[in-house]
Amino acid sequence: MAAKQDFQYSYACLLDLYGRSSKSLQMDKEKMEKYLKLALGSKDLSTRRRAKTFQADLYMHGLWGRKRDPQKALKILREAAEEDCPNANHTIGFMTGSGQIGKRDPVLASTYFIKAAKTRHPKSVSFLGGLYLRGDGISRDIKKGLKLTKLAANLGNASAMIRLSDLYDKGQHIPKDHKKALAWILKSTNAGELKAYHMAGLYYQEGRAGLKPDIKKAIHYYELAAISNSAGGGYSSFKPSIEKLASIHMGHQGGERNPKKALPFLFRSDHPQAQYDLAILYQNNEFLEKDLVQALNLFKKAASRGHKKAIQEVVKAYEIGLGIKKNQLMADKWKRKLK
Repeated sequence: MAAKQDFQYSYACLLDLYGRSSKSLQMDKEKMEKYLKLALGSKDLSTRRRAKTFQADLYMHGLWGRKRDPQKALKILREAAEEDCPNANHTIGFMTGSGQIGKRDPVLASTYFIKAAKTRHPKSVSFLGGLYLRGDGISRDIKKGLKLTKLAANLGNASAMIRLSDLYDKGQHIPKDHKKALAWILKSTNAGELKAYHMAGLYYQEGRAGLKPDIKKAIHYYELAAISNSAGGGYSSFKPSIEKLASIHMGHQGGERNPKKALPFLFRSDHPQAQYDLAILYQNNEFLEKDLVQALNLFKKAASRGHKKAIQEVVKAYEIGLGIKKNQLMADKWKRKLK
């Protein structure tokens, strides 16, 4: 029992390093090394296997003074896999299939996923389902892919839930059913899946699956997708929701215009419409200090990607000298892009 408790402490320390565990836990490298050593030498198979995957993670990511060494991590994982460790088999499959350790090898990856999936390892069941649906490294088998995806979803795997909702939403391989799609989307939001939040936002914004369009609920879900819940807070990198919020708060797509709320999302979006809207705020001295040079730069970025109104603003800037010297030749050059 002592070894199990020791490993649990070291594992909790790793979670603390990632900012996911109790704040009462303090980082203590010396204790972690001591407890990890005890766990690795444990006679309890489960504790020993978990300790090895933990140790491999330290080398895979270069944590706690260890030099990043994927090959060493792989060696440790293979030792754990020889003891039928599902997490080790899954991780080797992922590393092999994603090309983290040499050339991508989906065929070899599938063999490891199959081993782990036999123990009903949720992630491996989901990965294997995806491989069967795509025929990636394994003979394509839609029936088996759907069966495994449904199993993984019922085992609580958020990625499988999202995939299943996409299939129901598009009517791909299974009859289209927006209500079932929404049900799986809402289930996967409980796991904090960013795409699930975004999809829920789309359903409420567009009134799919018999829902009454509700822009407030849509914004709520978009914000959950766009704003991370990490320990330090801040914005996630889920661009579709960031772009949606920028657009909605600027008065597009049924939203009420509120540039103050839009600004954080406008700054993080590289969408042409967001660049145009941000340029307008700089140009009009609205919630931002007037800056015609910055406005023109943003108009140019949007215009270079075909935004018609941005092109018109660039033409006007060159014709009358807004943020730049007058230049009719350049104005004419940009004007031709409107044709």
